[in-house]
Amino acid sequence: MNENRYFSWRIGVALLISGATSSLVIAMSLWWYFAIGKEWLSEIGLSILILPAMVILMIAICFFWFWVFSSLATLLGADEE
Repeated sequence: MNENRYFSWRIGVALLISGATSSLVIAMSLWWYFAIGKEWLSEIGLSILILPAMVILMIAICFFWFWVFSSLATLLGADEE
């Protein structure tokens, strides 16, 4: 096979699974926020923290995506190709 290929099925599977899990985390976080968190933060007077919390959440999800992707790529042996 061609040794200079830049994409393989192993990388594709790692991208697909890491994207799906990150999307699930985002969906669960948004559901929690709109179902419970928004009202709770307003009740205790901390609604000013919503924007910084969302920024921190997005940064954390990016790190989570990279961690899942790199772990799966290593487990599937994509680093050996």
